[in-house]
Amino acid sequence: MKFYKKLAVTVPLILVSLSFEAYAATTFTPDLVLDTATTPNPPVLQLKNVATTSWVSPSMAYKGWTHNSKWLFLNVLKGKTVTITLDSVTPNGGTSTGFHPGLTVWNRMTKFPVTDARNYWIHDHFYKQAESVNVSNAKADTAYALNGQKVVAGESVGNIILEYVTSAYDAKGLGDRFAVDSATGMLKPATTETSFMGPYLPMGYNILGASNGLEDKASCSDPTKTKQADCVSPATWKPSTPGILTTSFTATKGGIYQIVVGGLKPDTGSKAATSKAACSDTTKTTEAACVAPAVWTTPNNMDITITVK
Repeated sequence: MKFYKKLAVTVPLILVSLSFEAYAATTFTPDLVLDTATTPNPPVLQLKNVATTSWVSPSMAYKGWTHNSKWLFLNVLKGKTVTITLDSVTPNGGTSTGFHPGLTVWNRMTKFPVTDARNYWIHDHFYKQAESVNVSNAKADTAYALNGQKVVAGESVGNIILEYVTSAYDAKGLGDRFAVDSATGMLKPATTETSFMGPYLPMGYNILGASNGLEDKASCSDPTKTKQADCVSPATWKPSTPGILTTSFTATKGGIYQIVVGGLKPDTGSKAATSKAACSDTTKTTEAACVAPAVWTTPNNMDITITVK
């Protein structure tokens, strides 16, 4: 977590108070590490039991929660366009309704190859969904023996520099979960108890997902046609499905792109909000104990499709 230290320095006739901002750098094991130069169209990746409040987490003051989110690392050649589709509908057979995915893409400024575990650090236990990160000489918050590394608490893990590229979220069906701030036009929680935390999503977002955000709206393959009635053959109409999000970015620099995936607050009372991982043998409460012929079922699974052109 972020914390602050103040250091008083005495100089002739002046007492100067300097503030230093420090970060609790933390590591994680990524869910996908991929060199798109050699594998531009990988098989669909399925993530299990994606947390519904991870990309936007009330527990983290409506920032993203590092260890509840899913992380992808892609090596991308300059000029290539990467398209990512998050689908929380198909892998659950359409049963896990009410899930809303979101993602953020950063360019990871690093000298290490995509497979090097020294990349798998982030500056804190939370992240802002639409901002760059620039932390020099980041210090590990605790001792770690993860990803082949052994690090003691307080040890430097180097500079963590993430250049913000884009972010997107599925806003379809979220009308009952949001209010729009009258002054800023930004989304924030519909309840008043969290209003002191400010907008629910970062600067630039609004109810239509404009600016930095994206609401994955229904559209025609002919961009000059904005209504379904006008979208006639050979053009095709792409319906807008809650729980599915597609976004693209073009690599202005070659190198590593770090992507975080998670969920916004699910619809009230939906299956996404209420379902839990469980064993078909109800006497078994953990996945390790749920052995065949019993079956362990996880809700809120997500298919991720990545294409690079």
